[in-house]
Amino acid sequence: MKNMLGKSLLVVISVIFLFSLSYAVEMKKPPTAIQTDKIPSTSAVIVTKCPDFEARLTLTKTKSGTNGIVTLNGQICNVGTADYVSPPLAPAQATLAGYDPKRPLTGDNYKIITGKAVNNLAKGACTPVTGSYTIPLLIEWGHRTANSGECQAELEFSLNIGRNVPDDVNFRRNEDCKTTNNLAKQNVKYMVQCPW
Repeated sequence: MKNMLGKSLLVVISVIFLFSLSYAVEMKKPPTAIQTDKIPSTSAVIVTKCPDFEARLTLTKTKSGTNGIVTLNGQICNVGTADYVSPPLAPAQATLAGYDPKRPLTGDNYKIITGKAVNNLAKGACTPVTGSYTIPLLIEWGHRTANSGECQAELEFSLNIGRNVPDDVNFRRNEDCKTTNNLAKQNVKYMVQCPW
């Protein structure tokens, strides 16, 4: 009887030990995440609302007699999170220009086609900037092997958005959040009668 009581006591102690061990192992597991509707802590990222100009440019090429005509359809869009309202005496300026990308940007090479002041632009809104550029003595669009008296030529057209203040051209952060999208460019290759 004592032997039986000893075995029973050993079984009870073993069972208690196993339950304790399994409970300890279970407690070591990382807690499962529980989603709650807590208010974010003060260390959360604060998003500042501000305008963001984006330049967009499409070109249409036509030929009329010996002239090539490049029609430039630009758009200035506010893709930011706030309306753009220019500070006093410092509106944004959009400039359509054409130039030979293989030559230095000098007064002879850089031709302003048109410009437009932007005083106000609501978020999500766009405003057009259009112009045209005439290429004299155009033979055809694109490049090919030149025949006698022909030359390959290339022009780059751009729409650039800047701050219209000669001594301080950089936008403030609350005027334009991201300036990397303020320039749109497209190249046009063509064959022309050599001017020399």
